[in-house]
Amino acid sequence: MALTESIEYESLQHGVASFAIKKYTVVKRDGVEISRSAPMTIAANPEDDINMYPEEIQGMLNGYWTDAVKAARVAQLAKSV
Repeated sequence: MALTESIEYESLQHGVASFAIKKYTVVKRDGVEISRSAPMTIAANPEDDINMYPEEIQGMLNGYWTDAVKAARVAQLAKSV
């Protein structure tokens, strides 16, 4: 009986450029998932400093936050003021 543990991320878009990213800890026994927990959710916007997050998350966010998405976010924030 082999137990393995891995980390998986799922991103959920909120609004124009905001994300919530869930970090799952997955435990498997002989390749079959027996447990999944999501104790951590990261909320991120283009204006946030994302250097503290794992490289995998930084890559997801930087891949999505194009100049057009960042401009839409700035426009959204300007309307709310």
